Amino acid sequence: MSGRSKRSNRYVFSLYGVNIEKVEQKYGIGSSNILLDEDIPKNTTKLDDLDIVKKTPEVVSFLDESKQIRKCTVSMIDFRTGKNIRTSHKYKCFWDRNFIPDEYQPLGCPIRFVPSRATKSYLSEITKDRYTISEHITRGRKEELKKNKDVRITLDEESYYETDGAFCSFNCMMNFIQENKRDPLYRYSESLAKKMYYDIHGEYIDEILAAPHWRELKEYGGDKEIAEFRNSFNKVEHIDHGVITMVSLGRLFEDRIKF
Repeated sequence: MSGRSKRSNRYVFSLYGVNIEKVEQKYGIGSSNILLDEDIPKNTTKLDDLDIVKKTPEVVSFLDESKQIRKCTVSMIDFRTGKNIRTSHKYKCFWDRNFIPDEYQPLGCPIRFVPSRATKSYLSEITKDRYTISEHITRGRKEELKKNKDVRITLDEESYYETDGAFCSFNCMMNFIQENKRDPLYRYSESLAKKMYYDIHGEYIDEILAAPHWRELKEYGGDKEIAEFRNSFNKVEHIDHGVITMVSLGRLFEDRIKF
């Protein structure tokens, strides 16, 4: 039997001049912050404390590529607060640039439609696992599922439109859509506007006539007051013949300091 002792596989290093606590804090490699399963705190957060149910923040901050803080303000017409926006805010139409009257229902330009959703939950007899299947449903399908009263199916009945801006009428909205038709954001807006018209008025419409151009208003060099402008909706076809060439004369002014 050899008298030599078995060589240990463990090596011990001694570090001098190193603050171990600072190293652990900087790199998070300390063992004191490791929790066993039974020690993991059961933290809960109320839904009311989450940003998803709060109003959109007025200021959004983020770090750019150079680690500099950027602060941005949010511009949004909020239709989700549950308040009647006709009394809580005074908005201007995004097309004719005038205030939307109190007796008008402001309309947002539809970007996307999110339909109601049905979710079915069932237990597999083979694997004994529980599965869920979710699908978008139409209004007719939703009414059918309500009548069946299947306890395995839950309905999310809140269908809604994602919208941009605020408009006094479908006519102003349509001209806005036509002017922005090259923008991918509004690629479905024209067909969605017709669907929204049906949801509000209960009748299909083949074409929504566009409002006059806002340049026809007197404050923008035109000949129409806002009342005449809005009263012409669905009565007059407005044709834009493009830009005419005009050359203006200018006067030259100089400010001289008198001594």
